[in-house]
Amino acid sequence: MGVRFSRNKPRNLLTGIIYRLFKRVKLDTLLDLEWVFNRLANEASFDAYDPSEHPARRNPFLLSMIGPQDRVLDLGCGNGAIAAIVSARAASVTGIDHDVQHVAQAQTNFPSIRFLSGDARTFIASDETFDVLILSHVLEHLDEPDSLLKDVAARFSRIYIEVPDFESSHLNLVRKERGRRLVYSDDDHIAEFDRRELAAMIEAANLQVIGAEYVSGVMRFWCAGHA
Repeated sequence: MGVRFSRNKPRNLLTGIIYRLFKRVKLDTLLDLEWVFNRLANEASFDAYDPSEHPARRNPFLLSMIGPQDRVLDLGCGNGAIAAIVSARAASVTGIDHDVQHVAQAQTNFPSIRFLSGDARTFIASDETFDVLILSHVLEHLDEPDSLLKDVAARFSRIYIEVPDFESSHLNLVRKERGRRLVYSDDDHIAEFDRRELAAMIEAANLQVIGAEYVSGVMRFWCAGHA
């Protein structure tokens, strides 16, 4: 459920002053300012919560297709927040990340979970087997995300994909139309996917979408592999 308001809302003095000051500012400047303040608010919101406790991490959709018998691999595990959420449901969880500092932080945050640093493709190609692969905010960082999807499609029975939803705000479409440089959601992103593009990439990898949702500015897919 969303939020309900009274028809007559209390006035906010600061908001009123800013609105009047920027009323005549050109659209391109406003687009850049909106990007900056949105980024600052997003970073501050995560700083205000412990890992895995942020409202955006409360994700029943993620857990909906993980069972107590599943062995889960969290590729690009970062600080371990997603692995920690999944560990409450799965038989076992392994997190892997190429960033040694991220892995060290994840292990500190969640000492009961197994975290590894190294090359993900090499690890996936090893003899160790898993049922579920989690790709949460990974594909947008890769030069060839389609290649990774094709490589992993046959190795897992289910694959979870989560990426930013470029179409979650019409302002992103305006930025793209006007050629604004501040149109990405993170400095390290190689791509920002629209919905049709990501669906086509999943299909090209010979994966079948078995569940999808678009919420909190992200796209989430459960895909069936062929393990």
